[in-house]
Amino acid sequence: MIYIFEDMKEDILSEFFRKAYPSKIADKFIYTNGNGGIKSTAKELLETTQDTIIVFLDFYPTNKSIVDIYRDLRKKSIAHDNRIIVLPIVCAEFYILKLLRKNEMITDENKANIAFDFDLYDEILQSNEVTDSDVKFCKNFEKYCKLVTMKWVKECAKTNGTQEYYTESCVCNTLNDNKCLSRELTQKAIDYISQYPCVPAGSYTDDIKQLTVDEIWDIHRQLVNMFNKIVDKLEPIDSSRKYRKISIIK
Repeated sequence: MIYIFEDMKEDILSEFFRKAYPSKIADKFIYTNGNGGIKSTAKELLETTQDTIIVFLDFYPTNKSIVDIYRDLRKKSIAHDNRIIVLPIVCAEFYILKLLRKNEMITDENKANIAFDFDLYDEILQSNEVTDSDVKFCKNFEKYCKLVTMKWVKECAKTNGTQEYYTESCVCNTLNDNKCLSRELTQKAIDYISQYPCVPAGSYTDDIKQLTVDEIWDIHRQLVNMFNKIVDKLEPIDSSRKYRKISIIK
């Protein structure tokens, strides 16, 4: 299988994700450095390989360009014996927040719960806890998840801060925080990828089993259904955004 990520390869969370894998595995991950390169990358791989292609697509049903990319990949997959499996995940920040919640590193649970529950975040942006720059930055749900990682988690885990949590093993007695636990860097990375609904095989842990193609298709369908349920939940109460459902590929 070939794995495509739309993220920047040098992004701190991309690097943290790869720390859960030996370099011989992680070095094969393909990063398109933004969703603009996904369609052309997938097309080239369809033409030059016979592999099954797994696309991790950061997705939210109010983002028209992402929905258009999904629909294009769906057409390509159907036209090529279903060789592209699109996994419409939320975003890297959403899954790091799940890990930080597990490790009690979120400093404002209410802000994070809006992301976990896929609720509207407009009221937060109207509060005095955010700046004008925050409001301009937070253009969509993915950006809101990023905002939470930048403002409402412990200092070492802020994605715009020192980022020590993602680059070093934790020895929290040096940080005067007796609520934190000491954790080795590779184990933290393994805990991080474990928050995803599906990840590439070959990590340092045996706890994440290698999935069959059929099992990955099952996860694809679960994710599509999840996002369509978000549309059902939010569309009736949010007239400020256009919500779009998507169809399963297989």
